[in-house]
Amino acid sequence: MSGQPVRNALFSPANQITGGSQYSKTPPLFVGVDHQGNLILPTIGQPNLGAPGSLRQGGMVTWDSSIFKNFPIGESGKGRSIQLRGEFFNVLNHPNILTRDYNANLTLPTYNGNGTFTPLSIAKDTNWGQPTAAFGAAGPGGPRVIQLAAKVYF
Repeated sequence: MSGQPVRNALFSPANQITGGSQYSKTPPLFVGVDHQGNLILPTIGQPNLGAPGSLRQGGMVTWDSSIFKNFPIGESGKGRSIQLRGEFFNVLNHPNILTRDYNANLTLPTYNGNGTFTPLSIAKDTNWGQPTAAFGAAGPGGPRVIQLAAKVYF
């Protein structure tokens, strides 16, 4: 199962907004990515979807396998046998990531007071693309589980 696509996200400007009453007066800023995963500089107030599906949250990889072997007991026409079974869930014990960090830091343009300006810029978070959550151990994609059994048919 592939992960959910990351289309755009809202980022808080690093140098302008304190989270107080000014936040409601600032137009929303939406950020997208191109096909190579590079951030696209946002336009104020307009969503930019970038390349849909170029970034995805974590997906699930789980392989379940089983093996059975029948051993006849006594005369073959009587239908008596012993069946040995081995069942393996998530046999490769693959980690299944639910979400990844796709945060970025957005700096709004500012006047520095000495005749210079800081331009609008965006930078990836230091943990960009790193896993932030995994599927729960109790559900699908949990740790490897091995189940052995024997059945007697008579």
